[in-house]
Amino acid sequence: MKKLIKRLLLGSFVLLLILLGLFGYQKYQDLKRVQQFEPLVRKELAKYQLTEYTESILAIIMTESKGEGDDPMQSFESLTQQAGKFDDSKRSVQQGVKHFVDLYQHNKQLQCDFATVIQAYNFGMDYIDYVAQHGKKHSLDLAEKYSKEKLAPALGNTSQVRYRYLHIISILHNGGYLYRNGGNFYYAQLVKLNQFQLHWYQKIMNS
Repeated sequence: MKKLIKRLLLGSFVLLLILLGLFGYQKYQDLKRVQQFEPLVRKELAKYQLTEYTESILAIIMTESKGEGDDPMQSFESLTQQAGKFDDSKRSVQQGVKHFVDLYQHNKQLQCDFATVIQAYNFGMDYIDYVAQHGKKHSLDLAEKYSKEKLAPALGNTSQVRYRYLHIISILHNGGYLYRNGGNFYYAQLVKLNQFQLHWYQKIMNS
């Protein structure tokens, strides 16, 4: 019996190592793919003298698409106000950077914190006005309130219907839920986490 238990424990440990290895390899591939956009992102930000936000844009790409597909910044709707996708990754980055700069400049006028800009990339420009009226500082609780009371109802979810969204951040916050049609109120936290991962990836690659 003891031998069987030991074998089961050893088997579970080996399986865990395999799964961690596969996860690590996939994460490495995602970071590597996103990092390939760095020259283009830097070039586009240079047009607005904002190259210091290159890593932030790369983190947005990581959050939006992991660098996959022809619309890595999921920026088509910010240009047309209609659902759809670019069929050219360069156009996606150009429009995504422009949209980020528009949000940044509006946010600067209203003197809100930088996290508000990142969250507004998911919520839209109106979120900046909302934060300006509620202390000028983004927070997860404030973003959830905006999602629940403003964005979701405006897009048809007037009864606060929720759906499962499983991520370590969401599980710790409310058990893993978002409001239907309410955007992702964890967005700024997700981008921050991805920026941290990209930062260390760059350090390791440059060491």
